[in-house]
Amino acid sequence: QQQPSSSSSSSAIMGNSASNSSANVAVSLEKQFYRAGEVVKGYVQVEVRSKMACKNVYAKFSGEVITAVRYTTGSGDNRRTHTAHQTNPVVGETLCVASFPGDAEPGLYQFPFQFTLHPSLPSSARSGWGGNEGSLIYGVGVQLERPGFMQWDLVNRTIFEVASAPPPTSAPMQKMDIQDVNMCCCIPKGNMELNSSLPFTVLAGQQAMQLQVSVKNPSSQDISKVAVELVEKVWLSANGHTTDARSVLVATNLQGIPAGSNMEQVVPLGLPPSFPNSTTDTAIMKVSHHIEVRADTPCCITNPALVLPVTLCKPLQVSAFASGLPGPVGGDQQAIPFVQALPYQPNASAMGSPIVVQATVVQSSSPATQATVVQAVPAQVVMGKQENEAEHYKNM
Repeated sequence: QQQPSSSSSSSAIMGNSASNSSANVAVSLEKQFYRAGEVVKGYVQVEVRSKMACKNVYAKFSGEVITAVRYTTGSGDNRRTHTAHQTNPVVGETLCVASFPGDAEPGLYQFPFQFTLHPSLPSSARSGWGGNEGSLIYGVGVQLERPGFMQWDLVNRTIFEVASAPPPTSAPMQKMDIQDVNMCCCIPKGNMELNSSLPFTVLAGQQAMQLQVSVKNPSSQDISKVAVELVEKVWLSANGHTTDARSVLVATNLQGIPAGSNMEQVVPLGLPPSFPNSTTDTAIMKVSHHIEVRADTPCCITNPALVLPVTLCKPLQVSAFASGLPGPVGGDQQAIPFVQALPYQPNASAMGSPIVVQATVVQSSSPATQATVVQAVPAQVVMGKQENEAEHYKNM
């Protein structure tokens, strides 16, 4: 099998670019959004303006988690802020889609490819705050291999987005919290009981949740309100440094409950129209979701509160990268930048590979199947990277 040159990793060696005076390369995809388990189809386009040395052309599918975590060292005048970076591969495959006898003649070339997405792949994701950032990115790159000393390869890559498949089943959930009400720390004034239940805990697309809330307040103290929040928590890790953030996606307040009263209510909790991140669990980036229900009480009384974990699966057409494509990791200016894909316009007149190839798989790794879609991980090392998340999950 043909092997790509050492510049076939996601970071290009100095001198590689998407174009030179003789040609340019680009990637076109049939569509931008895919569901896990579908087939990604597209083509590599090479436009040769003048005859040039050319050996092989590779299409490279990759998925990776990229994190940046800020941390400080020292104190006082010696306090310094740093940023740690880490990249973990999730999945990858390299195909040889074209081969040349030594030179490429002028003309327009299109080399089709397709990659089958593993059904357990997690969704594309992106989150950032205060200089911290995490992304789960899928993309297809091209490498046009040019033989000879100082003959820089032509490289390019574009992203596409994946939405994970919801788990096939979802069990109902019910929780209860009872808090004693004491005045001056020792005078009993009854208790408060908070109950909440969900008919299912996996929510996909624009599905609405019917949250059942029940409050019993036989105490002598009023409950001012019952707060209900859908919360997202993001945890990031980079080379041993960690950080996390909490945000409220949806919030609503229910009426208060006077002393000696009860309340039962069904709360329709609709998902945001464009929440960008599904529930995701990888070794260095975790996105979790839960519903918090809290009964607010007077000072010095513990609020009854419940946390109901849920799994969210974002709509297929909602982009995690609506704010823009991610830049080079860690400011690495030699990394191949992500660019927009070419419009998908297969040209019947375009030339194919001068030497017939069978879309040879040069290198690949697939995620190990997990019990839930949010724990998809790679089964082996990808493109020379040393991190293997499969061992991480085997011990969870």
